[in-house]
Amino acid sequence: MRTTILSLLFIFFFVWESYSQLVRNPYYAGNYYPNNADSLNLLISDYIRNQDFIAKEGKIKVLIVPHYPQAWELTALGLKQISGYTPKTVVLLCNYHGMPFNGVAVDSSDFWRTPLGDIPVNRELANKLVSTNKNIVFNSSVFKEDWTIELVLPFLQNVLINDYEILPILFGDGLKTGAELSSNYRIVSDFFSENLNSYDLLIISNDMAHDFTGDFIFKATDNKQIQIIEGGDVDELIKFQKDYNMNEKLHGNVISCGIDGIKTGLDYFKNIGGGEIRTLDYGNTDIDGYYVGFATIIMSQNKK
Repeated sequence: MRTTILSLLFIFFFVWESYSQLVRNPYYAGNYYPNNADSLNLLISDYIRNQDFIAKEGKIKVLIVPHYPQAWELTALGLKQISGYTPKTVVLLCNYHGMPFNGVAVDSSDFWRTPLGDIPVNRELANKLVSTNKNIVFNSSVFKEDWTIELVLPFLQNVLINDYEILPILFGDGLKTGAELSSNYRIVSDFFSENLNSYDLLIISNDMAHDFTGDFIFKATDNKQIQIIEGGDVDELIKFQKDYNMNEKLHGNVISCGIDGIKTGLDYFKNIGGGEIRTLDYGNTDIDGYYVGFATIIMSQNKK
């Protein structure tokens, strides 16, 4: 009798713990990508297999890759470069693509699910980050329908085979059209400079200039901002962003949809000693007069 009761209690607590864990389910599976694990694995594997391993020298600390499905060759190129890496934590950053909000959102889920399986969230690091500043809060609602991080995860699952955790972060107000820009990126970069290990990674999910005007301004914009990013100058990028945002002819356009993630990555990279910043590839697409640029950029240091 006692054994039966203990067994029932064990089952109860196991089930209770399973249901008490928060899971961010894949919102775009079956839409942007297959919701069948075998089909998705085949698709992602083909993308990865068809890319070259370019970054043979140095250790990548920060990676900028596109999330737009039309640019997945560039996404695969970037993720291929970290094949065999063994990070404990992978931080994924972008700007929120819905209605702007003040501050920085950290996801409070325990796991992010894709058709390829569940990826645990580093809740300990998330709790510590949120406790550092009032501008950084738990807000899982903004992650529910945001595709910028979800679309990168199957690539991550393909190239990393160790036990790792992720930390998804969305900046809420970086896509404003005015000149007032948030400095929250510096709070985040300072935190990670002090709290990440040498083998951890920052991945910025970012598509470059979005041009609604149809006059190919995005090409000049991308050339300039890539030049600034490769120079590693955060202040210069902020100045360029302000000038871009205040140009009435560009109203409605976006300089880069993960701009605060890029600023975080640049500042973090500088804080940990800097190194080489290199663009591996660039591309763009035209969808009925709507132009978007894409770039795969790595920030790496000499191996130690």
